[in-house]
Amino acid sequence: RKVTGPTTTPVVPSPNPQVWVQQSQQEACEAKPKKRFTSRWIIQREYSRVRLYRDFDPKEPLRPLVEKMKEYSDLWKASDVDVFWHRKSKKVVLAVLQVWNDRSNQFEYYKGMNTEISLPSGSNCAERAAISAAVSARLDLTRRDIRAVAVLDPQDELNPIAPCGVCDEWLKKIQEESTSFSVLTFENSQCELVVERCPFIFQEMSYLADEGLPKLLQNHWACRKCGFQFNEPKAAKCRTCKGSRYKFKPELEQQRIQIMGLITTTSPHSVSVYPSPEGGASGGDFGTGGAGE
Repeated sequence: RKVTGPTTTPVVPSPNPQVWVQQSQQEACEAKPKKRFTSRWIIQREYSRVRLYRDFDPKEPLRPLVEKMKEYSDLWKASDVDVFWHRKSKKVVLAVLQVWNDRSNQFEYYKGMNTEISLPSGSNCAERAAISAAVSARLDLTRRDIRAVAVLDPQDELNPIAPCGVCDEWLKKIQEESTSFSVLTFENSQCELVVERCPFIFQEMSYLADEGLPKLLQNHWACRKCGFQFNEPKAAKCRTCKGSRYKFKPELEQQRIQIMGLITTTSPHSVSVYPSPEGGASGGDFGTGGAGE
């Protein structure tokens, strides 16, 4: 019998099953169309909540943590602490760690204070000191048991104080298992104004590069401390006074508002809006109170 038309050579399967898998994967990759890569900006956000202590619900777990922090601060002020433990920077930082105990069905609290004995070996921060104290006292402690940590400068020079890079990495590792974990800082040692910070960085969206630079990278920004308006978009500190772009000490807030009221909108680089004391608007990059980028 005569056969007409194109003929195909049958594929003989390999006796090795592993080769069959490789052949099927290769055929699937060749059949699947490749996606076109598009350049983009990745935007990450960090969130904080600012509240008054008197607004805390009486049953809220963070309320006793604030009270423990206030007690620890008062204890430090009433004690005669040897200056040797802080002989490098002369800065004191206190921390209180809140830990849940399943056996007793209640919270436990562990204290920590920074120490700076030897500069080459590095300092031991208050947050890590409190975590180490908890792990040493509770050998069955897990990251899920750690619920929150409060950090305070009893001398009111650094408040609200943010964790250093090493401590921040420790806290992020804890939040991987303790989803409700948060960091509490305060306006001053009276612990009346509480800043509750979530150490996790949220990646919310991708900003397409074809649309241009993100808004915060397009224009110069005005310093909230000295009022200088021509800082570079990517600069984190002011070129004249070296003040931080987003962070400022609470006691300088009134001075900052007065300076911002003097900044005019005549500069072509000033695009954001500041609230002025008269209720008007003035140029600059004010940032946000509840979220930092």
